[in-house]
Amino acid sequence: MRAIHLLSSVDTFKSFIEKPNTKNDQILFQLLSSSSYDIEAHCRRKLRGRTYGAGGLDAEIKNGDGSDKLFTNEYPIISVTSLWDDTLLNYSDTYLKASTDYLVWKDEGIIQLRTDAVKGSSFNTGKGNLKLIYTAGYNHFEIITGINDKIDFNDGSAKVATLTGGVYTAESLGTNIASVMTTASSGTITCTYNYYTSKFNIVSTTGTFELNWQSGANASTSASRTLGYNGSVDEASSTSYESDYSVLGVPPDLEQACLELTLRRFEESRYGSNRFDLSSIQVQGQHAGTTNYRGGELPSAVKRILDKYKRGAS
Repeated sequence: MRAIHLLSSVDTFKSFIEKPNTKNDQILFQLLSSSSYDIEAHCRRKLRGRTYGAGGLDAEIKNGDGSDKLFTNEYPIISVTSLWDDTLLNYSDTYLKASTDYLVWKDEGIIQLRTDAVKGSSFNTGKGNLKLIYTAGYNHFEIITGINDKIDFNDGSAKVATLTGGVYTAESLGTNIASVMTTASSGTITCTYNYYTSKFNIVSTTGTFELNWQSGANASTSASRTLGYNGSVDEASSTSYESDYSVLGVPPDLEQACLELTLRRFEESRYGSNRFDLSSIQVQGQHAGTTNYRGGELPSAVKRILDKYKRGAS
């Protein structure tokens, strides 16, 4: 099974090293996977957005300590789906906290009960009595009204879809795109996000259409760049349009760190040539060997970026 929680994409890395061919895409994917894994291990936290309690991932189980705060394992918190406080460990609806009973400190990874919470303003003391289903990590796409909220398209006549301002995950943004475009259209539009390619795909199930990123009346406030489309040209008539480049919803410097670390791995492989921070290689026997880098475990530029994302960093 291929990892989907990458901190950059194959297409972006190929642009980074200026090698557009697809011959070694699987190798590049594995290098990006290894780099993403090592970055998360170094930072002691999961950085790419995930939903804990869905999609095969376990819900988070915590011990209650009698306080009014629950500190989540991962952050930033994107959304909270369900929170139980049940010392019987049945996690029934009787012990489900209403969303109005708590505050979410997203960047800090804290859920705090309100003083007027209906089912108590402090968590019960117990072992495993708190069960949390939530989404956390970086998977943020911001739509700002009047800045990047328009999609001009033509499905027989000129139409405009206006996205609702707010911060989205890739999936929720795709849902909003499909909703507003279908409302404006004479047909049905869907929009999905592929975590392997980190690209959106806008599809008409009822006929061809055009995306008028460049010639549309709202070109200056289009969502093209946010969605990974080349906003300087229109998309010719088709039934589907995939993003031109990858967009991940992670901080740019974090993606840059992944690219830099992957570059080291790529150059060390038989495909590379410029070992930019290699200090020495010691080989003893047919397969043995030790590789030393001037930057140590991580390239110095990567470490500088990751220090602020490391768990416990202030």
